[in-house]
Amino acid sequence: MNQRDRLHNYLKRHGEISWDTALSELQIYRLSARIGELRNKGHKIETVHYSKPHVTRYILRSASNG
Repeated sequence: MNQRDRLHNYLKRHGEISWDTALSELQIYRLSARIGELRNKGHKIETVHYSKPHVTRYILRSASNG
């Protein structure tokens, strides 16, 4: 299973992910690139930035039908 598929499965199970979780649990260093690939496939993924602590989370809003 490739990184994109592992990420998609994780998002379906948990609903969201941050970079540190992607790195520690999925061994994905370039999370934003994989998120971009999922978006290009039609998945609706929201980006939320928090300033304290500085964290970016990606939240799966809906999945592609295809």
